[in-house]
Amino acid sequence: MLAADPEWVQTAYDLLRGCSHGFRVIMARWAPLLTGTDTSAAILEEIALQTEQLTQVQVRLLPVARGRVREFQPGKIDELGELWRKEFANSIALDEALTQLSGKRGPGWVTDGRNLLEATDLEALRARESVRVRRSMRLYT
Repeated sequence: MLAADPEWVQTAYDLLRGCSHGFRVIMARWAPLLTGTDTSAAILEEIALQTEQLTQVQVRLLPVARGRVREFQPGKIDELGELWRKEFANSIALDEALTQLSGKRGPGWVTDGRNLLEATDLEALRARESVRVRRSMRLYT
């Protein structure tokens, strides 16, 4: 519904563009330090992958945000919604994983952002928690 509103698309595009830039600045500052161990290199890789995926959402918004097209076609809106949903779930999963690694919260801590997840994503996140070996800090790879 929101993707049909050009003003919302512009706002979302600007927000994602700023986030993408911020992630890149953080990675540039921390990369020399975080490549010293396997764990920190894995964290840097997770952040880089999340940045790339959020940039993909941003790029999908570009035609409407820049006025190249007036509005998204229904099929494109569905694709955008699915991509947005997955990347939002990934952001929640990555936030929780990084916060828990920092030691600031206990192993059972979860972010309030979980309340905004769709039921299928919440169920997938809970199922992933029960598995001891994880390939990624993000939910969808």
